[in-house]
Amino acid sequence: MRTNVKSMCAFLTRVASGMALSSNRRLMIAGLVLGAACVGSTNAKASSIAAAQLTASGTAITLDQNPVVSAVLSVPGTFNGVATTRYIFLVDDGTGSQDVFATPVAGTLVGGYVPAVGDQLTISGPNSPFNGIPEMGTPTAITKISSGNSVPAPLVQTIPSMAGYTTQPTAGNPFPSFAGHLVTVENVAVSSLISGNYGTTNVSVTLTDGASNTLTGFYNPTTYSYPNSANLPNTQNLFGTPIARGPVNVTGVIQLFSGAPELLIMSITPAVPEPATCTLLGLCALVFVNTRKFSGRGRKE
Repeated sequence: MRTNVKSMCAFLTRVASGMALSSNRRLMIAGLVLGAACVGSTNAKASSIAAAQLTASGTAITLDQNPVVSAVLSVPGTFNGVATTRYIFLVDDGTGSQDVFATPVAGTLVGGYVPAVGDQLTISGPNSPFNGIPEMGTPTAITKISSGNSVPAPLVQTIPSMAGYTTQPTAGNPFPSFAGHLVTVENVAVSSLISGNYGTTNVSVTLTDGASNTLTGFYNPTTYSYPNSANLPNTQNLFGTPIARGPVNVTGVIQLFSGAPELLIMSITPAVPEPATCTLLGLCALVFVNTRKFSGRGRKE
C-alpha cells in the first residue's frame, strides 16, 4: 500500500507540474488534490517549483524541471566589516521561483557546488518556507547540468498589487505569483527624519509611491551580502550611500513581517519621476527610517 501511495503522489505531482503553467484555477485544484493525497508524506517528491510550493513544510522535494539560478543573494565571507555565513540563491524553472537557504561545509555545498547565476541544476532538499518566502533548506543533493543560461529579469510590481499578501499559504495553496522572485518597485521615494548612510547594521525604511501607497523595506547586510558588496557579480554596493533618496527603483525579495509584506532590499537605482510627482513642498514623500539591529535571517536566527 505504501508503494501505491508513493506512486500516486509522484503521478499527481507530475500532473500539478503541467497544470502550473495553465491557470491559477487549475493550479489550486491540483494543490487540493496533492494536499489530500500527499501532504504529510515525508517521501513525497515535487518535480517543479510550483508543485514543490504546494507541499507541507519539511517535505523532501526534488526540483528537476530545469531550474536555473537567477540570483545569488548571499555568500559566506566578510563584506564591509559584516560577516555572512550562508549561501542564499534563487532558482527559477518557469513555473515559479524560490530561494535556497543553505549552510555550506568547508565553503561549498553538497557535491562541492558553489552557486553561480545561470547554472541549471537538479536540486533536492527540504521544503522550508520562511516568513512568506518559498524556500528550500540546505540541499541534500545538487547536480549541475549546465552554466551560462539566461535568467529572467525582476518582476515589476506595484505597492498595491502586493499589499494583500499578509499570511503565508498553508500546504495545498499556492504562493502569490511574485513570491520567491526578485521584484522591482518603480518610482518610489526613500527619505528620512534621520540623516545617514547604509552601513553595517540592518535598516528599516518605508518606500512611498506617487499615490502615497507605502511599503516597508529592509536593508539586511547581516544576512544578505548582495546589497553590501561591490565585489560579487551583479551586485550593487549600498554601503556608505545615503538612505534618503528618490525617485528610485528598488529591487528585492518580498517577505512577511508583522502580518504585512516587506521588501528585502537588494539594489536601488535611479528612476524618472512620474508626472505630478514631487510637487508638494518639493518632496516626493516623507518616509520614516528606523535603524534596528537583528542577527541572521533578517528578523530572527
